[in-house]
Amino acid sequence: MTHRVTIKPARCELQLGRVEAWSRPSNSLVKVEGSSWRVERVTVEQLVTKLQLTSQWRGVASADADPGRVVSNPDAIATPTQIAVFNLPDLGRGRQDGPAVHVAACQPTAPYRAVQLDVSGAGEPRIIRSALQEAVLGRALTILPNGQSSVFDLANVVEVELDDADHWLQSRDDDALINGANLAVLGDEVVQFGAAEPTGAKRFKLSRLLRGRRGSEWAMPLHQAGERFCLLTSASLIAIEWPVEMAGASVQVRPNGLADDNHPGVSLLMSGEALRPPSPVRLKATLNEGDLTLSWTRRSQLGWAWVDGLDAPLGETVELYRVEISGTAGELSFDTMEPRLVLRSDHLVVLGSGEAKIEIKQVGDYALSRPLAAALTL
Repeated sequence: MTHRVTIKPARCELQLGRVEAWSRPSNSLVKVEGSSWRVERVTVEQLVTKLQLTSQWRGVASADADPGRVVSNPDAIATPTQIAVFNLPDLGRGRQDGPAVHVAACQPTAPYRAVQLDVSGAGEPRIIRSALQEAVLGRALTILPNGQSSVFDLANVVEVELDDADHWLQSRDDDALINGANLAVLGDEVVQFGAAEPTGAKRFKLSRLLRGRRGSEWAMPLHQAGERFCLLTSASLIAIEWPVEMAGASVQVRPNGLADDNHPGVSLLMSGEALRPPSPVRLKATLNEGDLTLSWTRRSQLGWAWVDGLDAPLGETVELYRVEISGTAGELSFDTMEPRLVLRSDHLVVLGSGEAKIEIKQVGDYALSRPLAAALTL
């Protein structure tokens, strides 16, 4: 005997071929693939028997269930938002076409939520949202002394206090620092720290420093107690960009969270640091037969790593430098398209004898670099 089964929800049809005899007791059952089915109807057509079946379901024994308990979510208490606004140099984007300020925010003692930021500058109001990730913010408890940016600064340390007790700073090895770990801004200087030693609640002493990162060595002698500290990560910063003509204007940023009604806001003059090419370095002065030869090395926002040992990409439309020299008797100014300038003896006469101050700036497409400054005796 052969058969074919067609299964439908709660019902199926069973066809049996070449059946010689058939009898169906009341409520008779058949099994198909291990399941029990009750025969509801039998028909015979052209020696094919069709059965209409209904699935048999077994009841499940009842049992008492645990009603459980209500787990309530405690209300989150809104706390004031702490923000900091920075003029940052280029952090890896390359040359930018307009000034920008960067805003970092945190909410101590409460889970962080991004908040609305009310921004105004030169009469142009904006509404944006703070970064989705909370920033590690703090303040300097001590003054970081001036240093140098060529090698590790092992002589100076600075102590900072974080805004949020749940935040933490950790030490990193030299390989991690080379890959950009522990990049932070302190005042206007961008630094990296290899050692972070906890000294108390929310307090850390930072040492093994890399100073003046991303061309910010101009800010090394400008530190003061109480200046803002922020660990720089792309996810915790929001950049507010403006047209190039806004460089030098004042910008105010105010958080507008649930507990920020009394926040005074933070104001900052946009210096357009990311617009500036890095200042030249390694000034050399050579006096030969009455002529003074000045030479220096160019840097570029497009070539911080310097992995190939060749000249860094220019990063500007043209290569141009402005050289300004002031002496006891007069001043001179020159523009040159190469990192070198020769001052003839008749030029030096204009400056007079004694100490002369030299400033060299690279001319960028939108701004001058910070000066490379030196003094020499004529």
